Amino acid sequence: DFIFPIGEGTSVSAFCHELEDVTSVVPSFSGNFARAYVDGSLQISGESSVDFTNAVYYQFENDEGKTLTYRFSLVCGNGLPIMEIDTADEPILNKENYVTAQFVIRNMNEAGEFHMPGKIRLRGNATSGYPKKPYKIKFDSKVSPFGFPENKDWALLAEYSDKSLLRNTWMVEISRAAELEYTIHYHPLEVWLNGKYIGVYTLTDHVEKKKNRVQLDDDGFFIQNDNAYQAEPLSFLTS
Repeated sequence: DFIFPIGEGTSVSAFCHELEDVTSVVPSFSGNFARAYVDGSLQISGESSVDFTNAVYYQFENDEGKTLTYRFSLVCGNGLPIMEIDTADEPILNKENYVTAQFVIRNMNEAGEFHMPGKIRLRGNATSGYPKKPYKIKFDSKVSPFGFPENKDWALLAEYSDKSLLRNTWMVEISRAAELEYTIHYHPLEVWLNGKYIGVYTLTDHVEKKKNRVQLDDDGFFIQNDNAYQAEPLSFLTS
């Protein structure tokens, strides 16, 4: 069994570790209402089955005809930590404009659960145009998920071009084993956005000159090697 705890707000989620098939879940419910509907279909407690693959919207109605709608998300995991991102259904459209969001990371073992408000936008040049989008996250205050050095800024890499989801993390481990001067921190996650499962991502440092990130001298700089150089204020080509 799993329980949807209803508190403040109308977005509610429950977490289950091992349930594989959520296409025919039969919820039991009770409360101060007369009828419940999903997509206009009357729901009977303990009888009506619902597909919880994505978020489900329940409309509760009292005898006077007044209604209240809740969004229920059933989040299931396979052992990886799970990040839930709730933007109140506001779309994340580009790399320039952040969208306000609530973040939860579950299934973190001894670290417990992580709750933090913040904001999110797209990131990446070519990768931002792929079907599986990468994201830049800025939390409202400094955090240290998984014991990483605390910071506000983090990246969610989609790894869309790497079907193994392992090439970047493999190189990070080589960097760490070789004791290179700077190696990013990372952790794989399963990510749910507004009640919809969007895949396995990698949570990493946002690479920048900052305490607990890249240590550069005052006259130090980054070199970025890619095909999006035209958009940069300073760029050059070589043979």
